[in-house]
Amino acid sequence: MDHSLTPPSLSSIVEKDVAQPEEQELNEALQRSRKYWYSLASLAYAQRDHGLSPDAIDPHYALHKVPKFQARPKKVHYCPLGFSPHLALCLEASSTWKVSASTNCDGLKSEMSRFQLLQLGSADSVPLTLMGEVFSSWIGVITETFSSSNYLGILTLGWCYILSAHLVELRGEGAFMRYTKSMASNSGNPPLDCSSQHSLDIGEVDEAVARWWLAILAPGEGWEAFVTREPQDFLAPWSISRNCETSFSIRHQTRSPKSTSAPLSSQQAFQALAEFSVLHQVGSQFSIALAAALTIPLHKYCGSTAQLPFPSETSKRLTATPDAIPQAWLMLFEELPYYMTLSCNPELMISMFCGSFWDLGIPCNLVTPWLHPALSEVMRDSPISAHDQEILALMCAVRRPNISALWFGAVTSGLGPTIVVRVRSGMPPLNRNACAWTGYPQSFMDVPGSGPYTCESPEYILRSDVWRLLHLPNNTGNDDLRFRFRPATPWKPCGRSLTKDCALRVTSHLECERHVYRYEHWTWELEGNVVLQDYAFLHGISTSKRSSRAYALPSLPAVPVSFEEKKLDVDQKASREASFTIFHWLFINGEGLPPEKIFQDDWIRDTWDQEESVLEAGDADNRESREPDGQFQDRVQSWLDTIP
Repeated sequence: MDHSLTPPSLSSIVEKDVAQPEEQELNEALQRSRKYWYSLASLAYAQRDHGLSPDAIDPHYALHKVPKFQARPKKVHYCPLGFSPHLALCLEASSTWKVSASTNCDGLKSEMSRFQLLQLGSADSVPLTLMGEVFSSWIGVITETFSSSNYLGILTLGWCYILSAHLVELRGEGAFMRYTKSMASNSGNPPLDCSSQHSLDIGEVDEAVARWWLAILAPGEGWEAFVTREPQDFLAPWSISRNCETSFSIRHQTRSPKSTSAPLSSQQAFQALAEFSVLHQVGSQFSIALAAALTIPLHKYCGSTAQLPFPSETSKRLTATPDAIPQAWLMLFEELPYYMTLSCNPELMISMFCGSFWDLGIPCNLVTPWLHPALSEVMRDSPISAHDQEILALMCAVRRPNISALWFGAVTSGLGPTIVVRVRSGMPPLNRNACAWTGYPQSFMDVPGSGPYTCESPEYILRSDVWRLLHLPNNTGNDDLRFRFRPATPWKPCGRSLTKDCALRVTSHLECERHVYRYEHWTWELEGNVVLQDYAFLHGISTSKRSSRAYALPSLPAVPVSFEEKKLDVDQKASREASFTIFHWLFINGEGLPPEKIFQDDWIRDTWDQEESVLEAGDADNRESREPDGQFQDRVQSWLDTIP
């Protein structure tokens, strides 16, 4: 087995200018893809057996250019979000992009802004269970020698409270926390409607901390975090409601008495959770639980139930002391506002996860053979098993190491099947800011390409470059809305075009250096007409406290793994969908039917007979946030039109 982890480039396999590959070409693409995915899976199995790199469990690396959350916006808006039937409370912010000075030309706008709505509140809580099987036996880090207890589910519950309490504190007036009447038990008697009970040792704590644990482990909702109560109740996005399949009781020794009337602050709750984690030597589970909690708003967005692993305990423990909390954990709390920004953008989060399967070397007509080994052969079962979800996360952690902790958190919370379904379609959700915030491209449109735009005689240009040049914001003001929105699929168009067949807005740039728009900053509009330009996490961190570097993968012995080779999907749905969408992008922007032969291919030709209906469907399914011109209400309405 070749253990090279360099993704294959499949662009040169189909030599003719056609959309549908021939059988021989499909087989070649499939074999190259198998070689890569099988090697990647071998490394994933090695990590599962030997443990993770310490860097792999640190969510800090994902922050890159993520801005610091601001909870007091000038205006809030009530919008549907994802597949939730209820309105969400959202704030508006925007990203600014500037053309690189070395690639500027008179025909381009020097700067552009793109607006984005971030979730500030939810109309109801996210359903959650402790019946998940993924990482029910946590892998751990190579350097760890701790016990085999698993507290990922319990720790995630605690982090949801901490995130919610911190948001309430940032919101200030009108926002508040409260405990409900629902509580865990101090005794061994489960409620009548619960079939079993689990007792949790929380160590030596004061009464305020004990009351907090009773709320955290309560059936249903043991606490509530109200962001606002006007014009209706909106809860913090990390609010959860636990199904009562098991009741919990706590065991503890009482420290000095303390008032229990007020809910713990985010700092106090963090201290309580960290001391519990030191007591039970949870190690790397502490940060992975934060990553899992960050995916809770994404479950609301996708209409899924969070499923966390049930706690498993051993008798071994240490006594917590105030100075025993690791510095890396303390930094997690210090960086919490950055994690909150990431988490409150579920559209970006799902784009980030699905983008782990995208690669620049894969054209639209070979998406099916590219994805097939990973999703149908390495992933052995349907529906996807817990084992396969763990391997999935480990493979994607290799492909996108800086977001590896978020990947482990996502599958721990039960998002694995949702991500696979979105990727398998060939039409994964896209968000423009995901590349800027995390440092990983999500689409060929995030990559400017290299070298001259044209080659050979007669003169040709790659279609991927044609699409990039069409999307450039021109400075003429004549057709500002044309090609304003990116394609709704990340896969690049196959083949190349004669320059004589290209539109003027393409040919006018053929002699230019490659044009590059770079992310400049994030803009928050806050109360009191304050406009805050946020240059993101890496701009303001103290490098003495944290390293901003990407980490290297550990060198591990290969694990030989064999996979059953399965036949490709006859319909090649992913390739068909990607090819249809990327070529139809020309039509929906008013370009009409180009003269090139490829547009007569069956995969593409049929679309021209259904132009109006397909245009409507394409608009409804475009998952990238759109940024139309005009007044804000017009922009919001256009944004609403993009919600599936």
